[in-house]
Amino acid sequence: MYNRYSRRRKWGLALAIAGLYYMCNVMFGTKFELQYLHTAKLQDYEDLLNLDEEALNIEDNKDTVEDENDDKIVKANDIIEVLDRPEILKNVHSDKNVGDELDADLDNPEEYDSGGCPVVPFAFSGMTGRLGNTMSTYVNFIALQWKLGYKYFLPKYMNHQTWADPTKPYLQSIFKNVTFPTASWSQPSRQFRDAAEGEVVLFNNSRTKYQEKDCAKEYLRVGNVETLFSDLYECAEQHGCAGKSCLACSGECLCTNIWVTTATGANFPYFNFIGSVLDNVIKHHLQFTDSVIYGASEVIRSVAMATDSLVDMVYIGVHVRRTDFDQFSKFWIRSLVNESYFEAAMDHFRTKHQHVVFLVVSDDMAWCKEHLTSRDTFHIGGTSPEVDMAIMARCNGSIIDYGTFGLWGAVLSGGEVVVTSQTFRDVRWAADFFGWTYI
Repeated sequence: MYNRYSRRRKWGLALAIAGLYYMCNVMFGTKFELQYLHTAKLQDYEDLLNLDEEALNIEDNKDTVEDENDDKIVKANDIIEVLDRPEILKNVHSDKNVGDELDADLDNPEEYDSGGCPVVPFAFSGMTGRLGNTMSTYVNFIALQWKLGYKYFLPKYMNHQTWADPTKPYLQSIFKNVTFPTASWSQPSRQFRDAAEGEVVLFNNSRTKYQEKDCAKEYLRVGNVETLFSDLYECAEQHGCAGKSCLACSGECLCTNIWVTTATGANFPYFNFIGSVLDNVIKHHLQFTDSVIYGASEVIRSVAMATDSLVDMVYIGVHVRRTDFDQFSKFWIRSLVNESYFEAAMDHFRTKHQHVVFLVVSDDMAWCKEHLTSRDTFHIGGTSPEVDMAIMARCNGSIIDYGTFGLWGAVLSGGEVVVTSQTFRDVRWAADFFGWTYI
């Protein structure tokens, strides 16, 4: 399982490693550059990876690193751009304006009455599971807001490691532009808990004086986002009100507050609904923070140095999910895949590329080190889940088995993805949607 040390210790270690690399550059006059197959990725991060030319100021830690060559201090935000993502969807249209139009009104005072209660249709759900599940819930509801105008309220707390983990600070430590307001519900007192009949959504904002307030709202209580979201959008398309508030449908379509009350009812990616806006969701709300990018880039740099930084090197992210899946997967398969699958998937990429390396992240690195031992395989996971995800996102392709973590790492990468034919649920849905390769 992932280490649960504080982020301060994790990033302190990452910065210490970065400092060691920098000292080597100064002492030996060696310039290390990470070359990607995709020239766009090389251009985007060229300045970030050349530490002997630029020094970084990681905004989250408010620290600076002075460059001994030219004494130049550069803020990370000055050299890391939030770039438009390339098209990663196959035969899916992305509406380039929908997100921009609605995001601008997220904090519009006219959406609340004087007491702080929303006066527009809203959508709410708890968040349960780890990073991949949390991202799935997040994306499902962003898509609902963009496509049907429901105001999305993040849960104030999520069922992540404990029931009282604050949602917004957690997401803001990983992704930029986490702008959505928060709400809670009565008695969210334990992990993986469904909302009981009679419980209510509680709102907190400046007009409620940041006190939890029951606004006596009516809700459509549902256990699952599937197929409700698609049905709502189909109706909106038929009546010419898709991409607007459901109020614009003039009563032709259901337009009431939505509460997904089942703990796991939204923690999977519903691709049939989110697919048409997924590229924009990634662009606006799934861009990693500078500190996460820095941590991932330093790990990839270490692999580049170990492989002579070849210009045509292809980096393949490999996610191995085990631990709790050994029991969870028994609903669908008899046993987890072994090293034979991963070696076959690696051979698939080896036959296509002259120079290729495999960067392994996992919740069971001990198993990986014992079973995945090829010379072109690097066991680099374990710094933190978010850095592991960012590493996968910066690779040219992916090999995954099960679970939403590997799924999102592969989606964010945008390259070729190989999955096991034994996979199930979320990954199979994604593989069929995107046309990934089964082995």
